[in-house]
Amino acid sequence: MLKKLALAAPAVVLSAGLTFAQGAPANQAPSGAPSAQSSSLSAPEWLASDIYKADVYDKSEQKLGDVADLVIKKSDGTVSQAVIGMGGFLGIGEKQVAVPFKDLKVSSAQGKDWLTLKQTKDQLAAAPEFKPEEQTGRSAAPPAAPPGEWLMSNLYKADVYDNSEHKLGKITNLLIDPSSGKIADMSVTLADSNKEASVPLSSLRIDTRNGKNWLVIGESKDQLMNAPAFQKPENKKM
Repeated sequence: MLKKLALAAPAVVLSAGLTFAQGAPANQAPSGAPSAQSSSLSAPEWLASDIYKADVYDKSEQKLGDVADLVIKKSDGTVSQAVIGMGGFLGIGEKQVAVPFKDLKVSSAQGKDWLTLKQTKDQLAAAPEFKPEEQTGRSAAPPAAPPGEWLMSNLYKADVYDNSEHKLGKITNLLIDPSSGKIADMSVTLADSNKEASVPLSSLRIDTRNGKNWLVIGESKDQLMNAPAFQKPENKKM
């Protein structure tokens, strides 16, 4: 029996750091950051794992919330919006607000990088709440992306299968151009292997049978074993 695809992956994701205290003085990185982490945020391309669930700050270095999700357009493979989660506790009572992905910027000081937005907390609090449309015929109850879009929470760590319903592995990362939001590559870590295979996002689809959904890539495991390895950007120590 195939593992049912829950198209809203668990939120137990440990992003690559970006956990800082509030209220740091100007030109000083927010305090409390672990010193032995690395991030792609200073590289020309970002890893989705460095963004998804990462804390976000305003220009005064006050914490706004975290990146609760990313909205990805299927038509051209770009990240169009970042969903910012504000308030609540462990996701309960949290308000989510969508902002243009290009609004996410990186601030750096003392060898540390963190995500910032030009919007203030009051502006985000006054913005409409992000409520993805429900898809019909789904077997999972959590919110789904509107038609024609993916949510990062639907993809990250999700199982993927081949055309014969054999499990290939898990989606473990996306490589994103921060200036355009374009997804340059997708990483699939193969089952029973440490290999992170490079797979185009465009090859991903949803199959639905008997009320169950799962993610499918039209390649066999042997083909992915021989595919190019996913190339991460050069990481910078934070």
